[in-house]
Amino acid sequence: MDPTAFSTLLLDESQDVEALTARFSARLKDLEAKKEETERELDRLEDEIDRTKRRLEELTSLDGSDYTQTLPEEIVREIFSVACEGEWILFAENLGRDDSSFRQTTAVALSHVCRRWYKIADSCPRLWTRLSLTNLDELRPGGYGEDEPLPSFLAFLKVVLRRSKSLPLHLTLNPLPCYDAEDGIGYFGWPPFWGVLLESRHRWSSFEAVQSADPFGPSTNTNCISFPVLSNLRIQLCELDQDLSYHFPNLTNLFLDNAVNVSAKTFIGSFPRLVNLTIFSRLNLGLPNVSPGILFDLLKASPSLETLRLNFGDTGPDVDHDGRPFRPITLPSLRTLELQHSYAEFYASTLLPNLSTPVLENIDLLEIAVAMDPNALTEFLSPAKVPRLKQLRIVIGNPYFFDGDYGDPEWAGYLQSNSRADWVKWSTAVSGAGSLGKKKRIVRNTFTKTELPLLEHEVLYMDRKDYMEDHIGWLLAEKEDDDEPAGHSDVWDQVYGDEMEALEGILDLFKTSFTEEVARTLIFIL
Repeated sequence: MDPTAFSTLLLDESQDVEALTARFSARLKDLEAKKEETERELDRLEDEIDRTKRRLEELTSLDGSDYTQTLPEEIVREIFSVACEGEWILFAENLGRDDSSFRQTTAVALSHVCRRWYKIADSCPRLWTRLSLTNLDELRPGGYGEDEPLPSFLAFLKVVLRRSKSLPLHLTLNPLPCYDAEDGIGYFGWPPFWGVLLESRHRWSSFEAVQSADPFGPSTNTNCISFPVLSNLRIQLCELDQDLSYHFPNLTNLFLDNAVNVSAKTFIGSFPRLVNLTIFSRLNLGLPNVSPGILFDLLKASPSLETLRLNFGDTGPDVDHDGRPFRPITLPSLRTLELQHSYAEFYASTLLPNLSTPVLENIDLLEIAVAMDPNALTEFLSPAKVPRLKQLRIVIGNPYFFDGDYGDPEWAGYLQSNSRADWVKWSTAVSGAGSLGKKKRIVRNTFTKTELPLLEHEVLYMDRKDYMEDHIGWLLAEKEDDDEPAGHSDVWDQVYGDEMEALEGILDLFKTSFTEEVARTLIFIL
C-alpha cells in the first residue's frame, strides 16, 4: 500500500473515533441524568406510597373501629361542639349550582365521616346555630343563578334550621348589591328562601346586615315585626322599609351604621335591656337618616344604656321637620359617652344641654379638627352634671398635633387627662385664637399621648378612617384586653369556654378507658 494512502486512512479513522467518542459521552451523560431523575421520582413515589398507606389505615380504622364505635356519644358530641365553635354555616355564591361550599363547614364534614357520626351531628343543635349568607343577589329572581334550580340550597337551609332545634340563631346577611351614593342603596329584591328564615325570627339572637335593601325582608301582612329574643343588632349601609315597624324587647346592643329611612315609627316599644347604642350617619345617601328627634326617642326608651357612641359626620344629623322641642333626658346608667366629629354643632347646641348622666365616667371625643363650643363643653363637664367623671380622652386620627404626616391613614392616637382644669384649658385653647403651634404645645403639655395599635382589616367601600371610627370605642374601653368590640358582646359567645370546661369534666370520667381513643379522635378532627 502506498504510505501516503495509509496515512490518509488513519486520519479518517481518527476523526470517526473522535466523533463517536463525543457522541457516546453525551449519551452517557444523558442517561446518567435520567437515572438521577428516575431515582428522585422513585423516592417521591415511595414517600407518596407511605403517606397513602397511613391515610388508608386511618380511614380503614374509622370503618367499624373501636374508638368511633365505642367512644361514648356524650364525648363525641362535646368534641364536635368544641371543633365547630365559632364557625359559621356558609351560604355563599354558587350554592345554587353545587353544594361544595356546604361541605367546607366542619359540622357538615364531621357528619359525613360515618353513619354514627352523622346521627350524632344531626342531634347536636349547637353545631347549626350560626348562619352566614353572602352574595345572595345570585339567588334572587333574575340573578346569575336564575337558570339553576335551588332545591339543594333550600333543602340544606331547612336542614340547618331543623338541626338547630330551639337554640338561639346567629345570622349575618351580606348580599352586596350595587351601591350608589347619589341614588341610594341598590335594590335587587329578595330571594324566595327569605320567608323560610323569617319564620324562625322568634329564635334570632344576633343579626347583622350589611349593604342591603330591607334587611328584615319584604313587607308582610303585618306592619310590625317582632323579634322577641334578639339581643345584638347591627345594620350597616341598609335601607329600611318605611312602612314597617320593629319591636326588639330584649335588645342589648344596637349598631346603626348609615341605616337610612329610619323614621319615628321604625323602632317601637322600649328597650329596657339596651346597654350599648352606636349610631353612625357619616354618608349623605340622599335618604332620611337618624334625626335628633329619633335619637332622643331612642335614648328615652333606653333607661339601662351604659355606652353611647355617635357620629353624624361634619354636618350633624338630619333636621327634624315636626318642630317638637327637645326635653331633658336622664341616662342613669351611662358610663361612656363617645362623640365622633365632635365639632358638629348638634352636640353643643342640642345634645349636651339636654343630657343628664349622673354616673358618667369617660368622655371620648374623636377627630378634633376644631373643638366644640367651649362653653357648652365646660358646662357639661361641671361636677353638677357629671359628678363621677374620671377621664376625658381625645382621639386624634391625623397626627398633626404631633408633627406627624397628616395623610397617614394608619396612624391613630389618643390624649387623656384626669384633671377638670386641664379639660377646660384644652377646650378653651383649641377653640380660641392663636397659632396651630401654640395649640399643639397646649395639647402636648396638658394630656398624655398614647398611640393606638394598628388594625388589620379589609376595606369595603369605606376608607381606613371609617374603620378606625368603627372600632375606637373598644380600643378605648376600660377592658382594653378584651378582643370583642363594645356593643357586640353576646352571652352565647362564651360557649367556647363553657364547652371546654364541660368537655374536661366528661373526659375525667372516662379517662381510664378512653384516653387513647379521645386523643386519636381529636387528632383526626382538629
